[in-house]
Amino acid sequence: MNDSISSDLLLAEYCLQQFRSMTGLEGAISSSPTADASITLQFPQASITYDAEVKPRIDRIAMLERLKASHPTGNMLLVTRYLSPELTSHSRRLGLQFIDGAGNAYVNNQDGVFLFISGQKASMELPAQPEQSSITPAGLRIIFAFLAKPALLNAPYREIALAAKVSLGLIGPMLSQLAARGFLGVDGAGKRGLLHRRQLTVEWAAGYLGQLRPRLRKQRFAVANPEALSELAAGPGLTWSGESAAARMTDYLRPEIFTLYADMRAPMVAAMAAKLRMRPDPAGKLEIIERFWNPDTLEIGHLAPPELVYADLLAVPDTRNQQTANLILDEVIDHAESAR
Repeated sequence: MNDSISSDLLLAEYCLQQFRSMTGLEGAISSSPTADASITLQFPQASITYDAEVKPRIDRIAMLERLKASHPTGNMLLVTRYLSPELTSHSRRLGLQFIDGAGNAYVNNQDGVFLFISGQKASMELPAQPEQSSITPAGLRIIFAFLAKPALLNAPYREIALAAKVSLGLIGPMLSQLAARGFLGVDGAGKRGLLHRRQLTVEWAAGYLGQLRPRLRKQRFAVANPEALSELAAGPGLTWSGESAAARMTDYLRPEIFTLYADMRAPMVAAMAAKLRMRPDPAGKLEIIERFWNPDTLEIGHLAPPELVYADLLAVPDTRNQQTANLILDEVIDHAESAR
């Protein structure tokens, strides 16, 4: 996944926030292998999942007509920064469903769902499109270290590099890139701090799922007694993420997949394998992923940071997981930023 796709998800998340504010209805976003994003809108009578076409700028009727012609029968949702009243009306005439960053929307589904909002003015708070840049897997490691332990923003570069397991020369450029993108500020005492944490989380998660997570060693296991996994929740050297961590953070879902970050060669993992009688199984309930940070410098504990939990929830295209991911954004990450 390249940086432009990360930008798509950032814009789509903002548009979903506006959709929720206007309608009171929930929406969830995740990455998609076949479209710019996958978006699920939750209505009282139906839950509808769309392939989303994210277009930052739509200013001509011809652009709408080309989009409709390229998706004549598909379940497509246009996501854009702003549609004028003329363009919203034309979209409706075309049968082109959309949401925008001002709160305008058109949804017309065979399940009996109909929604049309037009005339909302473009918000001045709409985030600017990020500059084109390449956030490499190493850059994603650095951003994760800052999200997990914001105090590292003011630590020596060598300590940051150790925590993120990257070369020392990458730290300065990444700090400069975050500052240029508006994600890093400096207070009156010269201390660095993260800004727009929610937007940074959405963009980091998109990059993590597309670039870093696929490169990590991972394996699925079947276990004789999945319930016994809860006994190991606080085991040393084990960090739980995904559904199992989200269940503890939100008390909202019952985990089906248990995602664990660990050093696969650690004695604790071998002891766990013996105790639970684990056996390799591509459909197993236990997923062990190679830990990509340095636990000696970046002490995380037995529950992953909410940003990683959010990303791992989106790795599974399930409506319940997407709803829980939104809860983590709203109740955990937003709360942490407002409490700063």
